[in-house]
Amino acid sequence: MKTFVFFLLFSGFLLGSCTNPASTTPPPPVILDPTTLPPAPSLPATNVQCLWNSSQTYPDLPFTTDTTNLADVTVAGKVLKLLTLASTQTLTFSPALNASGMTYLHLSYWTSLGNDLSIDLTNATTDTFSTPGAVVTFGDLNKNQWTDLEVPVPAVFDLSTLQKITFTNEAQAGSKNYGSSATFYLDNVYLHNYPSTSTELSSTGDPWYGGNLVWDDEFNGNSINPANWTYDLGGGGWGNNELETYTTTNASIQTVPDGNNLVSCLVITAQRDASGNWTSSRLNTQGLQNFTYGKIEARIKLPYGNGMWPAFWMLGSNLKQVGWPNCGETDILEMIGGNGSPSPGTQLSDSTVYGTIHWYNSSSVYPYASFQPEKFSLSTGKFADAFHTFGIIWNSTSITYYIDGKPTASVTPDKTTGSTFQQPFFLILNLAVGGDWPGPPNSSTVSPQTMDVDWVRVYQ
Repeated sequence: MKTFVFFLLFSGFLLGSCTNPASTTPPPPVILDPTTLPPAPSLPATNVQCLWNSSQTYPDLPFTTDTTNLADVTVAGKVLKLLTLASTQTLTFSPALNASGMTYLHLSYWTSLGNDLSIDLTNATTDTFSTPGAVVTFGDLNKNQWTDLEVPVPAVFDLSTLQKITFTNEAQAGSKNYGSSATFYLDNVYLHNYPSTSTELSSTGDPWYGGNLVWDDEFNGNSINPANWTYDLGGGGWGNNELETYTTTNASIQTVPDGNNLVSCLVITAQRDASGNWTSSRLNTQGLQNFTYGKIEARIKLPYGNGMWPAFWMLGSNLKQVGWPNCGETDILEMIGGNGSPSPGTQLSDSTVYGTIHWYNSSSVYPYASFQPEKFSLSTGKFADAFHTFGIIWNSTSITYYIDGKPTASVTPDKTTGSTFQQPFFLILNLAVGGDWPGPPNSSTVSPQTMDVDWVRVYQ
């Protein structure tokens, strides 16, 4: 995933961690001892703005605290910053720090119980990552090892008047109430403008990369790119008795947790209002970006629950001239979420996705024909738990479906399809609610739900 200001392509952020055994003799009162500290970074001063570092290998800036339940702790002869449960530690800069040009906030952390950590930036005019007062929260962090955490700073945040960075060890209720032992150590806090290491095999690719990247949208920046996407608007069921009304306001660019890091995503939000009416968004590249053949894929984290119907799909670019189904349809990804069977032969699931093609066939019972070669289920968990890559390899004789770089199914268009799948298609991303196939939401359906799209890429 590329950063907010770099043109290189990166997908996600690799956590560079150094695993260390916990000491058998922890310092009082109940915390374990991270005996081996992470190495201090050796980066040119022009690319790094150091904020705090225990090794004193480059100039420090003032680190002050604004709460009373904080302490420094000396480990292996070096001072670390300590965050006890429900405490806050703040880097305060007076006068304000000019960190213009920096694009990532880096820190090294160590915790014995994997509590939640929140990070908040404040400048002279606002306190935000995305909306005023917002914080970035990372949960289920690595335990008993030093881990490097990279947080991309959105381009909309003005770093020229940085006043403070606040770290909070979040208290949790119920089964996640860790008590006084939920402690963080912090070290190596700095801003930098180096691209974070990619978790992908190639900075321009993916686990099944091969070919030339001819088009992509990494969903960075402040807004949806109008050169790539337009909107389908309104309600009326969309031919499937769907419940949502599509708007432009239910889609935006946001930073989204991805494991221990953040990625910039297109976020499509399906939301129910006080009257029980649902709104969502549907975006397409019609008239803007059209493709014939290639590898077409997206990295997406799906919603969950009854009535949720996310889709990544394509329609023939001649839709306005010949209509549907004559234009052809390729559904790269569909999921009908939740539990139960709303109709005979339909089984809802948050862990199963489908791939389907539709085309005109005058000899079929209906004025169209369908073939669904792909039905893929996760062995554990659901598709809302993490990002997955969904794609196809499409040529003049076949369409092969892929999930996370592995082929799952293939279809060979034949004489009944004619040239339907040998012409340009445009892309669609949407989150439908209800309809003939998934059935309606029920009392267990949580609102809002989101479909988070990290990127969309086309190779040829």
